Amino acid sequence: MKADRPRRETPFHSTEGVAKQEKQPAAQREHAARLQQELEEARRLNSEAAHTIELLEREKAEILCVLESINRSTGFELLKRYRSLKNRLLPPGTLRRRWCDRWLSRLANSAQSAESTPRHAEAETIESPPAAPGSYASRLELLDAPAVMSASQAGTVLVRVANLSRCAWAAERRAPSWQGTVRISYHWYDQAGKIAQWEGERTNLPHDLGPGESADARMRVFAPFTPGSYTLEITLLREGFAWFDQKGNKTIRVPVRVESVSGGPQASAPCSIIIPVFNRAAFTRACLLAIEKSVSPELPHEVIVVDNGSNDQTPQLLRSWCASHSNARVISMGQNLGFACACNEGARLARGRYLVFLNNDTLPTPGWLQNMIRCAQSELRIGIVGSKLLFPDGRVQHIGMAFDELRNPRHIYRGFPAHIPPAGISREYQSVTGACLLIERELHWSVGGLDEAYENSCEDVDLCLKVRSRGYRVLFCADSVVYHFQSLSEGRNARDLRNLALLKARWGNRIESDAKSWCAKDSLEDERTQFEPHQGYHPNQEKQLEKLWEQIYACPLPAWESYASLR
Repeated sequence: MKADRPRRETPFHSTEGVAKQEKQPAAQREHAARLQQELEEARRLNSEAAHTIELLEREKAEILCVLESINRSTGFELLKRYRSLKNRLLPPGTLRRRWCDRWLSRLANSAQSAESTPRHAEAETIESPPAAPGSYASRLELLDAPAVMSASQAGTVLVRVANLSRCAWAAERRAPSWQGTVRISYHWYDQAGKIAQWEGERTNLPHDLGPGESADARMRVFAPFTPGSYTLEITLLREGFAWFDQKGNKTIRVPVRVESVSGGPQASAPCSIIIPVFNRAAFTRACLLAIEKSVSPELPHEVIVVDNGSNDQTPQLLRSWCASHSNARVISMGQNLGFACACNEGARLARGRYLVFLNNDTLPTPGWLQNMIRCAQSELRIGIVGSKLLFPDGRVQHIGMAFDELRNPRHIYRGFPAHIPPAGISREYQSVTGACLLIERELHWSVGGLDEAYENSCEDVDLCLKVRSRGYRVLFCADSVVYHFQSLSEGRNARDLRNLALLKARWGNRIESDAKSWCAKDSLEDERTQFEPHQGYHPNQEKQLEKLWEQIYACPLPAWESYASLR
């Protein structure tokens, strides 16, 4: 007889099992109800997003229609022809163009004042010296000036400024209320009496000057890059109005001999590196240090930093850096006026044959600038040269720009590994990015410079298209490598849609949709060329910056200290 086995109690026959069985359906029902609520909320948000996208598409279509109608209008065609004729007869940056703009500004101001005379407006006005006889009267006395200067180096000039007018002069005002500020500037003339460099740095007065008062001002003067005999002219200007009339006053003109730094002819064409900045002092500092390490001392160059009203440690950093570098120049804008305006301001003070626009969130590698110049001089009719930009992790950020079927510009092969074949070939594109772009100074101004109608995007594409319309080529230089963190400034992409609509309205019919043709030629998938979302700034990127510095230069990033000890 078999022994009875002990009966195994199952959950179905135990009190504990029954309780668990009752709890499980209740938890599942609660979880299902919660998921159902989340699903309904997601559907509601999706519906709202779709409705918003539809409204934006309609608004975009309306804007494009309005821009197209404006572009096809007779008045706009006449305006474009007038601008083209004006740029040809009076190239921007020349003395004739400045005289023309000055007289047009005077006519416009006089017409505006004539219209507003009978009205009693309560709007806020800017106090400025009246246009009465003697309001521009001044006297300049030269106290000290160098007779010999080294090419591209800075010197100091001491002048005494006397106010002989019947009104007070403002020493400094911040934008946008900078009109009426009296500043000191200078010009260089060659032996033939032609202007070698128009309008150098503008120096503020030490303090406000009342009628009959005088003050001594110390100016920082930069010598031309090319050795020779020059004449330095010191003059006064009244911001937003006109240059002072020096006909009845004594004009300061000093002969200066400019000698070569090395004692021999220059090995390469001089360059002016222009860096617009807005906050992010750590990245600006690393970029400036990288330029010191990556650019050969034998290559004559200057670095012009345009501060767009930074409110962090950037102003103190730039003061320390400028005081310890002879080729350093800083322009303080007072407020953030955008990428195009900052670059144009830096280009106005540039003395080099080539302008190099460089973002402050970049780390150039050794030889980047020399390779760009070599590429620009390799063939005729090369107008613009762009660098290879890599993300900090080594992926491709920019090796040229292409246009899709809707004529939207994109960084081709963005996010691809850096070893793909197109990344190693220097070739021509319709456009390159302005994060690192080289262009001849005369060509830059002959096309009107960067169009300030764009706000922090598409101005570089517009510049490339303008240069191509003149018969020049736009090249990507594969041997110039720069690491780029990209879009760290606040509000960097806030106006992208508006800028893109403006770009299409101007160039839509002349843009070639070449993205698919490039991908077919390179045997790469088109879907992978889409833009990635911009991450923006994160504090961890500063640690990533230090690691990237060690990777490039095989040494730790120097600590925050005086720039005089880093040279």
